[in-house]
Amino acid sequence: MTKVRCIEKIFGWVYIAIIAIFLISPVVVVIAMSFSAGSYLSFPPEGFTLKWYKIFWNSPNWLNSLRVSIEIALMTTSISLAIGVPAAFTLARKTSRYIRLVLFGVTIPIAFPVVVSAVALYYVFGPLHLVGTKLGLSLAHSTLSIPIVVLPLRAILLRFDERLEWQAITLGASRFRAFWTITLPLLKVPLLTVSLFAFITSFDEVVFALFLGSGTIVTVPKRVWEGLRFDIEPTVAVVATIIVLVASLVLINLIILDNYFAKRLNKSYLKEDHGNHK
Repeated sequence: MTKVRCIEKIFGWVYIAIIAIFLISPVVVVIAMSFSAGSYLSFPPEGFTLKWYKIFWNSPNWLNSLRVSIEIALMTTSISLAIGVPAAFTLARKTSRYIRLVLFGVTIPIAFPVVVSAVALYYVFGPLHLVGTKLGLSLAHSTLSIPIVVLPLRAILLRFDERLEWQAITLGASRFRAFWTITLPLLKVPLLTVSLFAFITSFDEVVFALFLGSGTIVTVPKRVWEGLRFDIEPTVAVVATIIVLVASLVLINLIILDNYFAKRLNKSYLKEDHGNHK
């Protein structure tokens, strides 16, 4: 029986390793190509150089696209949180036979073909003069990022112990104060996580940028697409490498914060249990 379990464990780790290699290998290839000494994207790289990183940081076009993408992603994240957080609380704490219908409506934008949504929004935003504006792109991106905020938060709130809030209210705290001092600290990591995914969803979106952008509103994904279409140089790989690096650092910080808050929560529970036993 022990041998069977060892074999199963070995096969399990091999299976996980194969999946990890399959998922990570494209990222490794792109990172390697960003240091290529050749004039075009090629793998294996033709030598090693930092020339393309210098070109990126000295290029006004790339830096302007980076600034535009960050501004639009921040606007999208703000809109998504402003709409998604209250919606998640409502869908988690209200009981109605229409909840499933509402959830279906929330899920539709991420299941619907993005190109069709982009064409539809182009004709909707046209008369409103939102085509070619940062606000228009932010609103379009929000249709994809709001479900990313609502669905995970609702799942977390369904397992959240509301008695913690009610205990604070019965001790004299207002509903807002109970939310601010009890609920919000416990939801810090989930809120940071959905904010990150909303930001990345906006920052990485290219279809809406192609349909709703303009000559001056050019996001990083749109410039990458144009670079791959007209001039296949390793600067595109540099941009991809920087995005992967930033996203990885943010995810690592989120994991560290999650462990930190989990330890603090466990310590507080242990102290409470110890006090009750006394």
